[in-house]
Amino acid sequence: MKTMLRHSPKAQQGASAMEFALVLPVFLLILYGLITFGAAFYTQLAVSRAAEDGARAAIQPGITNDMIKAEVINSLATSSIAPRAQNTSFTTRRDWLNTQVKPSRVTVVRNTACNGAGSTGAVSITVDFPYDNAAGTRILPSITIPAIGDIDGWMPKKLVSCATAQI
Repeated sequence: MKTMLRHSPKAQQGASAMEFALVLPVFLLILYGLITFGAAFYTQLAVSRAAEDGARAAIQPGITNDMIKAEVINSLATSSIAPRAQNTSFTTRRDWLNTQVKPSRVTVVRNTACNGAGSTGAVSITVDFPYDNAAGTRILPSITIPAIGDIDGWMPKKLVSCATAQI
């Protein structure tokens, strides 16, 4: 006959604390990844919307390229894509975008679609948004894990969107 060993409750003390200690870093890494991806996705959506707003503005009669670029910057300023210190109001976000993103990163090309094909009466608006820690446009900072290194190598350095309007 086989005897079954029974563990006393005293022998099990601390087991859940050990399991928690092993699972917590993995859980936090997954949580950081989800939040980082969500922030990048949100910023890409804001950049796409700004290009679309620029394309909508381009079909208005008498609008200049500088006015289209200003519309794109204003559209970006309605989103919370600036760092916390510059994210206090629409005006501070717009001023920050004028220094970081700059209207020079907004390209207006007439008679060309986004795919580069010529199209009479088309206007394509391309927004090139820098998305890295050096430019200060990342919402969350990158992290480095000992023995693994920097885990942000998969994050894009810039987010680009293009929209075309037919005049």
